[in-house]
Amino acid sequence: LIRLRAAYEKGTVERVLRRYARYELLIIDEIGYLPIQKHEADLIFQLLNMRYETHSTIFTTNIALSGWGELFKSPETAAAILDRMVHHVKIYKIKGKHTEETHLGFPPQIALPKTYIFRLPKTYNFKLPLTKKINQSLKS
Repeated sequence: LIRLRAAYEKGTVERVLRRYARYELLIIDEIGYLPIQKHEADLIFQLLNMRYETHSTIFTTNIALSGWGELFKSPETAAAILDRMVHHVKIYKIKGKHTEETHLGFPPQIALPKTYIFRLPKTYNFKLPLTKKINQSLKS
């Protein structure tokens, strides 16, 4: 999002959107960690629309999907983004100790459940810590 914002300010956003639209797998980590302005939400929608039905996207967030209208400053934009995401989607909610808790010593009451949203029109073999669990879920 930071790169999209910078490209928007420089006037090169179309080029950056096309580049991100070509990636086979795009991971957008911690969506909602930083505030998102309305025009940035529109850029996210444009990117997802360009990738729709062709490439895979993974979002991670601590924000419930029901709170995305507020996150994106527009229930309509949030609905459009979610519409592009929910087709062929797998959602994983991971509960328990997170990296922030384990390594930074945050108390458990501060840590929120992490949600992983996989929009995958293709099958992938992930090389992540959750590899075995994710791959088993994707095969089912």
